[in-house]
Amino acid sequence: MRTPELDARILEWISNGGTLRSICRQPGMPSHVTVHEWRKADATFAARYDEAKRIGYEHIGEEILDIANTPVDGEIVTEETTTAVDEAGDTVPAVRRTVRREDMLGHRKLQIEARDKLLKVWWPEGWTTKVAVEHSGKVSFDKMLQKVVDDEAADDPKEKGDGKPE
Repeated sequence: MRTPELDARILEWISNGGTLRSICRQPGMPSHVTVHEWRKADATFAARYDEAKRIGYEHIGEEILDIANTPVDGEIVTEETTTAVDEAGDTVPAVRRTVRREDMLGHRKLQIEARDKLLKVWWPEGWTTKVAVEHSGKVSFDKMLQKVVDDEAADDPKEKGDGKPE
C-alpha cells in the first residue's frame, strides 16, 4: 500500500544514486512496475521522482571521483601445479600458491567506466563531453560538384569533344 513514508523512502534511495530495481527487490517494497504506474498516475510524485533521479545522477558522478581517489587493496592469487618430494622421498603433485597485494586498479577503472557510460545515457544533458567545432572561411560545394561531373564526363568514352554522345 502506498504511503507518504514509502514514497519518501523510494525517493531518498533514488536520490542517493540507487536504482529503482534494487530498492524494489527489498522485502515489503512494491515492484518497479508499480512505482512506474504511480509516476504515470500522479504528476506530483513524477516530478519528485524526476528530481530524485537528477540528484542521484549527481551522486553517481561524485561517486566516480571517490572511486578514482580511493585505492582499494586486494589480493592477486595465482596457483601453479608442480611437484614436490614428500617425507618418504617420493615425488608427488603439489600446488605452489603465490599471493600478491596491490591496488585493484582494473576493478576501479571498470566501476568508473560503467558509471560514466550509464550517466551519458541516463543524463545526457548533464553528463556529456562537449565538443565545439568552429569553421571560418568559405566552402563552395557547387564548384566541387561541377568538377566531379566534368571529371566523370572526361573519363566517359561515349563523350566526345562536342559533349554529345555518339
